[in-house]
Amino acid sequence: MGGVGTRSGRGVERSGESGRHFETVDGIGPTYAERLRQGGIRRIVDLADSDVDAVTDAAGVSVEEATEWGDRTTTIERTADD
Repeated sequence: MGGVGTRSGRGVERSGESGRHFETVDGIGPTYAERLRQGGIRRIVDLADSDVDAVTDAAGVSVEEATEWGDRTTTIERTADD
């Protein structure tokens, strides 16, 4: 998957993720969403499964921001499945 690493033990449920947009994650707007896509992170589930270094490299954000996005995507996917 385009060189995107994964965070062990941080996977999310994959049902319904195809219709989710990065912009539903607080802090990710169109510019960051495009950077993520260009970096090989194409769906929210990919973002949730990506390691922090892959996200910082793709989006050009800090480790703290990348970690927060990962945490938020996990929460979004869990909420969507309830």
